[in-house]
Amino acid sequence: MTGSITPKALPSSFDLLPRPKARPAGVESQLLELEFGLFRPIKGGGVFKNLPLSGGAILFGPPGTGKTSIVSFVAAAARVPVVVLRANSVHSKFYGESEKILANIFKEARDKSPSAILIDELECIFPSRVASTATEAHKAMLSQLLTELDDAKNARVVVIGTTNYLSQIDDALLRRLPQHIEVPLPTVGARLSILKHHLTLGGRKHQISDDQLQLLAHQLQGCSGSGIANAVACSLQHLARRVYENAERVKDAERVKDRKRVKDQKKDKLQMDQIPTKPARTPRRPLLKLPELRYRDFILPVHSQGRIFSHRKRGRGKRNSLHASVLPSA
Repeated sequence: MTGSITPKALPSSFDLLPRPKARPAGVESQLLELEFGLFRPIKGGGVFKNLPLSGGAILFGPPGTGKTSIVSFVAAAARVPVVVLRANSVHSKFYGESEKILANIFKEARDKSPSAILIDELECIFPSRVASTATEAHKAMLSQLLTELDDAKNARVVVIGTTNYLSQIDDALLRRLPQHIEVPLPTVGARLSILKHHLTLGGRKHQISDDQLQLLAHQLQGCSGSGIANAVACSLQHLARRVYENAERVKDAERVKDRKRVKDQKKDKLQMDQIPTKPARTPRRPLLKLPELRYRDFILPVHSQGRIFSHRKRGRGKRNSLHASVLPSA
């Protein structure tokens, strides 16, 4: 990633935010809000020069809705270096060491400004001081973060937190990160956009009509963006497995026929007092090509049961066929 920060004297687990290969689908309003609310102002070009800086934002919503991908894409497009702050990056068993690590991270960010710091799972690293899980170490870490946030704003460093539970964030932290951007489960229009994106990712083609795509978008209600991506991947995997197993069954049937034919030839030649010759080997079939995905091949997640169903009909009177595999919830 261009302009990535490489912090010094930090734990080896400190991560750099990866750059997405494609624009996240179904979150257009959140992308624009983050771009024009944070990243363009800290770049300070054109009409955004000398604009007041908000200091940071919190992206909140259910798991798998693409909060980290949104930050990653907007930061990469703005060419702003971003570092990711996770629990294993800052927590230390030594007293006072976590605060020093946090201070070093912000110092590096100020040296590389304009820059951004992404705090993943904000409620886990900096729980509210009134929470029952908050220890004295957590409170000391939160106090250090609040101090750093006051200095970071003037140094053109933005801090972005992601959380699944906005209610578990400390009130003081909510005030210092004033932009609260909700990333909810996708609407039917967003699900359609996400579905089209993953069906055609990497130049793939499919045979699902527009009407069938609309139907799938309604049937995927309650799925997150990552859940839809998992459903597409699982459908392609099952399609590949079915094609492979069908090809193996055909090959097995051909082997049985070949053995029977050779046996008959040997019997005839023995009856004619002739020496049997070695039969020619059946030529190896070329590698199979995965066919284009169709509507009946698509597998819908059933979160309440933890199983997945396919539209494929098997036998008369059967609407759906149940597979034993499990689709990860998202």
